[in-house]
Amino acid sequence: MQVDEARRQAAADAQIQVEQARRDAKAQADKALADKAQAEKLAALTPNQPPPPAPPPAAPKMDPSDLARLLQAHLKRVGCDPGSMDGKWDDGSRKALELFNKSADTHFDVKLASLDALDSVRGKTDRVCPLVCARGQRADGDRCVQIGCSSGYVLNASGACEKRPEPAPKPKTVTRQEPAATRSAPAPRGGGGKCFSFGGKTYCE
Repeated sequence: MQVDEARRQAAADAQIQVEQARRDAKAQADKALADKAQAEKLAALTPNQPPPPAPPPAAPKMDPSDLARLLQAHLKRVGCDPGSMDGKWDDGSRKALELFNKSADTHFDVKLASLDALDSVRGKTDRVCPLVCARGQRADGDRCVQIGCSSGYVLNASGACEKRPEPAPKPKTVTRQEPAATRSAPAPRGGGGKCFSFGGKTYCE
């Protein structure tokens, strides 16, 4: 009796498992049919059109100070010297980018360092801004050299050599002479008396 009961229980369990497997298979088949129908419906609505491309990954943002430092370095490379290259976008950097705009016929905003300006400056391989030399220097190729004047010439305020000016003559000094009446007459030799002048004459004791 116990054996028969166990067999019936095992058969019932097996029947339950078979029914569950059938339900799972039917559900999977239904899902596959539904997915296929959905795909066919989408294909009918958008014929001959490829699926939309995936959005491009967002470009990593650059730190503003790193961007300014790179732009300053490339501005200096093309001859538009910004002064310091410390990543601080100061007046020198703004003037350098303004000079680049003028020389390269661009119109970048000089108030801040931008990726567009960096790409444009980085794309230049030669000097863009003119070479500016300090007073007393001149451009020699891509560098400034000291101006030397020949003997007898000096460098003037405009940076050109001119003939050394002749030294001005010294003014003559005029010695002022006292009137004869006020000059003391020399004491006579050999005498020990006292002399004095009165009325243009000398009297001695």
